[in-house]
Amino acid sequence: MTEGELLIERRKYPRWQCSLEVKYKVLKDDKLGKFKEIFQKSKDIRTKDISGSGALLITQEPLKVGDRITMKIYFPSSDNVIKIFAEVVRVVEKEENGVKKYFTGVRYIDIITESDDVLQEIIEEKLRSNKKGDITKEEILKLAQIEYFLRLLYEELRSKK
Repeated sequence: MTEGELLIERRKYPRWQCSLEVKYKVLKDDKLGKFKEIFQKSKDIRTKDISGSGALLITQEPLKVGDRITMKIYFPSSDNVIKIFAEVVRVVEKEENGVKKYFTGVRYIDIITESDDVLQEIIEEKLRSNKKGDITKEEILKLAQIEYFLRLLYEELRSKK
């Protein structure tokens, strides 16, 4: 499989095989039910594949299923950074050239984008098409954030061809 190749399957969002820079921090529950960072410094990793609902990350340390992380995905061609709150859903340990690597599947809980003109246009378009009020404004925002993220991902992959 080559960089940027689309993986077709029965998922809600298609996956693309691509290597993007990611910085992440593991979060831990405290007594108040809030999340706090347990690592002072972000760890640098890369994606193996990515979609609008999750990603496969390659880490040097094992994470546990159920761990929650914050991550920043960097899109070099556009200088955009997307912040994501995610949950670890699976971890597979593999050894390559004597080095242990952990292929860590994460499911996005929230995608945090900086408000800009493109995101605002997507939100307004979704509000206009929701004349019957089938979905809430919160759901519209979430859908717009995913669409914005997918547009950035598509542009990044297109720039690498």
